[in-house]
Amino acid sequence: MKIEGKLRKNAGEKIWGIDIPEIGIFTQGRTKKEACEMAKEAIELVVNLEGFKVTIELAQNNNFFIIANNTGPILAMILRQKRIDNGLSVRDVARRLGQSSPNAYGRYENGKNIPTIEKFDELLAAIDPGLSSVLRVA
Repeated sequence: MKIEGKLRKNAGEKIWGIDIPEIGIFTQGRTKKEACEMAKEAIELVVNLEGFKVTIELAQNNNFFIIANNTGPILAMILRQKRIDNGLSVRDVARRLGQSSPNAYGRYENGKNIPTIEKFDELLAAIDPGLSSVLRVA
């Protein structure tokens, strides 16, 4: 799985910024390479899972791809961030899924359960009916 992002540098500024709203990460660096290293480190620190590694692959037009050796934590970060962005609690999402207990949904956000693509879309739709995953073959 790859998550696409964009490096940005405002006119006249010396700092490159990386904003990855899907997982709630923003960082910056003096160079593109440094900004990518900062993003890599930020993601790995947030996940805080032994053996979890991220690489950032630069692409054309200041785009980049985040590639993780384990998709579960990335999917968990996306679900958590989208839920927070929509002002919902874990219990709210569980209710929208028709579950009486928030534990089943919580296991997805904690990375204990890794959803299939279909389940991931169902979870995103419970957070916000307008959300769905976008697949792009690179």
